[in-house]
Amino acid sequence: MGKIHIINKDVLKILFDAYYKPLVIYARSFNLIQAECEDLAQEVFIGLWKEKVFFTNEKVFRSYIYKNIKNKCLNAIKHKKVIEKYAIQTREHSEVKINPFNSEIELEIVKTLHRAIEILSPRRKQVIKLTLQGFRNNQIAEQMKIQLQTVKTLKSQAYHDLRNYFRELKIQPK
Repeated sequence: MGKIHIINKDVLKILFDAYYKPLVIYARSFNLIQAECEDLAQEVFIGLWKEKVFFTNEKVFRSYIYKNIKNKCLNAIKHKKVIEKYAIQTREHSEVKINPFNSEIELEIVKTLHRAIEILSPRRKQVIKLTLQGFRNNQIAEQMKIQLQTVKTLKSQAYHDLRNYFRELKIQPK
């Protein structure tokens, strides 16, 4: 194969047929489950189709798709670690003896925070919710398909809006 330019479905199908299974097998080497590996391999080809990418030769193409699947696998592993960490923290928090009075106050604070988040614009709300889930700015940018600087701006604006919301309630965060 010489130059590769993904401009139509026929070219994509040929490449998919040739490289899908090897990508899935490579993804399995990251100890991910089969279905997840299949999804990630499909995402690689969806990205190729959306971007209408041009490759000078097959070696460059192979390098690109294997690097792409590797990054997707590493992101999936990071995401699993965030979920596991959150589950552990939640479990540990629930095992701690809770003072009923303090838990009522904490619950009210959490409810107030979530009400405040709901008044944010959709994009600011999404950035804050992802932040609360433990995602870093670069992960949020990737997930929302926006620039890193846009994430930082949206987060800054959201924090500003939240501070104003709490000021109006006469609640001053420390």
